[in-house]
Amino acid sequence: MNAPSPNLTKRILGEIERIERRRLILKTAGFGALLAASSVLAVYGCFAAFSDASRSGFLAFGSLFFSDFGVVAASFSDFAFSMLESFPVVSVTILLSGVFFAVWSAAEFVRDVSLMRKHTFSFAA
Repeated sequence: MNAPSPNLTKRILGEIERIERRRLILKTAGFGALLAASSVLAVYGCFAAFSDASRSGFLAFGSLFFSDFGVVAASFSDFAFSMLESFPVVSVTILLSGVFFAVWSAAEFVRDVSLMRKHTFSFAA
C-alpha cells in the first residue's frame, strides 16, 4: 500500500491557509467599505435630521417646553401631539441605521484585522 507523501500534509495545510487568508482579506475589505459607507450615511443623516427638525418646527416646539413650561403643562396633550407630528422620522431613521451599521461594521472590521495580525487560521476540515 502506498503511503502519502510527507509533504502532502504541509501542502494541503498551506493551501488551506492561503485560501483562508485571501477570504479574510476580502472580508476585511468589505467590512471596511461598509464602515466608510455607513459613516457617510450617519453624517448625512445627522445633518438631515437637524435640518428637518428645524424646518418642521420640532426644535421650536421643544424650546417651548423650556421657555414656557406653564403653557405646555396647561395643554400637554396638544404639545405632545405637536411634537409627534413634527418629528422628522425619515431623517432620524437614516441617522440611526447609519450609526447601527457603522458600529456593527467597525466591530467586525476590528475583529478581522486582529485575526489577520494574529495569523490565527483554523485547519479543520
